[in-house]
Amino acid sequence: MNDTKSGSFLGTNTVAGAPFTEGFSGSIFPPTGWNYVNFNKNNTMARVNNVGGFGVNTGAVKMNNFSGAENISGQLDYLITPLIDMTANAATLTFSVAYGQYLASDDILRVKASSDCGLTWTTLYNKSGSVLATAPSSNMLFTPTSTQWRKEIIAMDAFAAQTQVLLLFETESNYGNHIYFDDIILEPFVGRNVDVANQGIDVWPNPAQNQFTIQVQNAGLQEISTEVFDLAGRKLLLQSRNEGNGKITFDVSNLETGIYILKVLGKDFSISRQVSVMR
Repeated sequence: MNDTKSGSFLGTNTVAGAPFTEGFSGSIFPPTGWNYVNFNKNNTMARVNNVGGFGVNTGAVKMNNFSGAENISGQLDYLITPLIDMTANAATLTFSVAYGQYLASDDILRVKASSDCGLTWTTLYNKSGSVLATAPSSNMLFTPTSTQWRKEIIAMDAFAAQTQVLLLFETESNYGNHIYFDDIILEPFVGRNVDVANQGIDVWPNPAQNQFTIQVQNAGLQEISTEVFDLAGRKLLLQSRNEGNGKITFDVSNLETGIYILKVLGKDFSISRQVSVMR
């Protein structure tokens, strides 16, 4: 009668809508509504200043696999989003990553999703070592330049119409080098009858200074709307125009330097792209 067992759990009641974005520009880590689970106070994830995706954003997440005298190989750290409502149908998850191997180390970044509040997880992304790397290996601490980032794109079709989805960014250390990630965007597809992944769209230049040119393949003469959102999901610009054959120019001269979501909508499709404005 005097035996006891203790445990702990995370409770979350914040449900975010889509589009869901996080650029880690705020000073609070983890961001409001997120959870960070770790077991080693010396080697942790943290928000870093002045290191952002593609040199545009003002912050990013860094997992410290480099510092410290203790070999932390096998250490797992977990950064978990708020619950996300995905009833707006299928979506695409995009994020930016940067990693430089320490010699032949194989640090790992995984992205997982759960629709049962974390009881079970589906692995959506699993890269390590040279496959994860965005820069040459070395024996030096890695801090990425603006050109040492890569954008990753993950289809979230399997979680379409789920009311509560958790995303988990998991790192597994090989006591190698820092892993950075940033610009997390979960954007729903509005179109129902089009395979959006195969709907051709080109956006250039990206980054842009004053305007983007958008080319939508097989658009014909249908009206095309273009919208720009910031990473908080606020709509900043709206434009409806088709110069013929799906070609559109979009003026962004009034936007500040930063990362934005460009949404292109037609009669039967909706496509989103991450774009950057640089002055």
